[in-house]
Amino acid sequence: ADSKDWMENGSYMAVRRIQMFLDTWDRTNLEEQENTFGRYKESGAPFGKKNEFDEVDLSLLPDDSHVRLAKEVEKPLLRRSYSYSDGIDEKTGQFDTGLLFISFQKDPDHFVKVQTNLGATDKMNEYVTRSSDLPTSVVVFLPALVE
Repeated sequence: ADSKDWMENGSYMAVRRIQMFLDTWDRTNLEEQENTFGRYKESGAPFGKKNEFDEVDLSLLPDDSHVRLAKEVEKPLLRRSYSYSDGIDEKTGQFDTGLLFISFQKDPDHFVKVQTNLGATDKMNEYVTRSSDLPTSVVVFLPALVE
């Protein structure tokens, strides 16, 4: 019963709710928004490239850009973010809006190492908060489908 065979070919899914200060973000000029991520806003392409999924050249990105800090860890994640809006926060009177970040990885340590590297130096931290009554992250294991 101690066998981990049931985990073979499975994945870990991390889900993170990230509340954003959208009013602050929306007042930020385009160049600063792009430097925050290290991507062009119109295409989603990394700096120096044309398409969203083109290979990232870390030397072209600002040191504190979100993409650079996430990529330099060299821990692969399949990830996507989705916008959410949950009305007005009764405690603060502010809009409760942001991103629902979902990633898949073979090892939960990949997610942890990327988040740790983002830590205090990620330029994106100026526009997000993690203070909430709800947990902000959860990691679950998803076994492989067996036919």
